[in-house]
Amino acid sequence: MAVVKDGLFGRMSGRLGRGVFAYNRMGKIILRRSPGKRKKSSDKQEKSMNVFSLMNGLYPYVKRTLGIPVWKLAGAKYGKMANNYFTSVNRGILNDDGMMRDYGQFVLTEGELLNPDGMAVEAMGDGQFRVTWVAEGGCRTRGGNDRLMVLVLWEEKDGEPLTFGFKWAKDVTGKRSEGSGTFSLPFAREKEFLHAYCFFGAADDSAYSRSVHFVL
Repeated sequence: MAVVKDGLFGRMSGRLGRGVFAYNRMGKIILRRSPGKRKKSSDKQEKSMNVFSLMNGLYPYVKRTLGIPVWKLAGAKYGKMANNYFTSVNRGILNDDGMMRDYGQFVLTEGELLNPDGMAVEAMGDGQFRVTWVAEGGCRTRGGNDRLMVLVLWEEKDGEPLTFGFKWAKDVTGKRSEGSGTFSLPFAREKEFLHAYCFFGAADDSAYSRSVHFVL
């Protein structure tokens, strides 16, 4: 870049020959080299940009379905915006075609609460499920009143990127100190490839735990 204070170029603007153009900025004539033609993106670059766009679109969907400030609280601890923290935690979860690599590695919720040991899910029939864990309570981050929360995800096997849906399970019961809880899925028989993401939330909604994945 060059700045022209006077002379012939001081009365000119626009393209000056090949690869150089001039323009006026605050009374000064600026000479700048043209960036030239933009190289066409390679297939790898196109796929990378596509995956980046899909990840940017995934967080608003997760935020809208959750309806609670899970990622805002989790990101604040590290000075990060909710969407950026969600993306960093789930980095690499999509393959080059925008498909989920592993639903077991997908993190739907994150936070400072710890999950209890021995979490397991069993089907009881008629769309009813039971969650069990090692009962505990007492210290600040493992309060006995932390409540069980369950999100259910179902896959749509049509070969398109991010073709899944998820929502809250129904009739969820159970507190950390009780060692067990239940939830129901009225639509269980209508869906294939069901996944449950169980986690705990503080009684005052001030903190949450990382989701734990189960195949139903």
